[in-house]
Amino acid sequence: MSPIPNILSTRSTLAIPYPPTAPYTTPSLTANLICRVVLGILSNIGCLVPLKNLYRHGEFAPAVFVGTVILMNFSTAINALVWRNDNVYEWLQGQIWCDIHAYVYQPLIPLYSTSCLAITRNLAQQMGLSRATPLSTQEKRRKMLRYSIATLSGCIWSGHGDWVVFVFFLLPNPILALAAGFYAVLTWKRYTRIELLTRSTLMSNSSAAARASRTRWRIFSVMICVLVLYIPLYCYQIIIQLRTTFMFQTFDFDNIRKKNDPLPWDTVLLYPHSGLSFFQLNHQYLVIASAVPIFFFSGMTEDIMRTYRSILLKLGCGGIFRGLRKDAGASGVRPKGLQGESVVQRV
Repeated sequence: MSPIPNILSTRSTLAIPYPPTAPYTTPSLTANLICRVVLGILSNIGCLVPLKNLYRHGEFAPAVFVGTVILMNFSTAINALVWRNDNVYEWLQGQIWCDIHAYVYQPLIPLYSTSCLAITRNLAQQMGLSRATPLSTQEKRRKMLRYSIATLSGCIWSGHGDWVVFVFFLLPNPILALAAGFYAVLTWKRYTRIELLTRSTLMSNSSAAARASRTRWRIFSVMICVLVLYIPLYCYQIIIQLRTTFMFQTFDFDNIRKKNDPLPWDTVLLYPHSGLSFFQLNHQYLVIASAVPIFFFSGMTEDIMRTYRSILLKLGCGGIFRGLRKDAGASGVRPKGLQGESVVQRV
């Protein structure tokens, strides 16, 4: 039998570790549902124009990062809408969707970390004193598993607590995060060296000095986002996963599939929100929040602003906000600016 039909035909046993009682929803649960769906949709809308701009400029790593955020937010919204309360007795069992979800969402997690590392590494390379040009186009591009279903979180991949999961699924993420932090610091150090060499020239031109100041702030913000937010949160996530699951059991594929202790392999676990920790219930907000730096670093360039202005004019907002038409006529030629600024604009 082919793998997919075999998967779909074996998912029949249901287990409810924490049986819920009525009422099956609360005001806080409803508010959580609305927030994650609305914020997820707004996050994706805000990422679409930067994604188009990054793809057009051949910025592969940032485009992959933004695309990953969009896919993860889409999954978050769908799961929340399908499993929106604790009434596990009427839940969909997740066949097909959760089976596919495990093979799509799990690769997105290391892809998120890897693309973030690639962004900071490319920035560090472009800030090197040995090169004065941007990266070339070629340089830019060079087990069947059971699952759980939880309120709002939806499909949750259930990996066996052994060294295979630890080495291949958990360990790479903090390593990639720390590497991204290294390149973020390296970018800042290289930029400050360039700034010292060009300061006297920039001070004679007020326009160039203003652009240099914006560039300095953006690069500093990238470093702070990586060091203060991204690395601590990712490492905390790994620590929580290690504390909740023993990751050093022996790996025996036949034993995992055939042993019915404590539950058979084809079991689908149904968890109400009371059976989840705060982190397990709300970790999706970390990806939703990623839209903020995406919009800040990639959604506020002059190209993007012209795109937003064009969209608003097509929607008929020019009659309400007359400044849109004036700005559209005034934004003729894009200033070249500093090399460093163009680098940060495309993060």
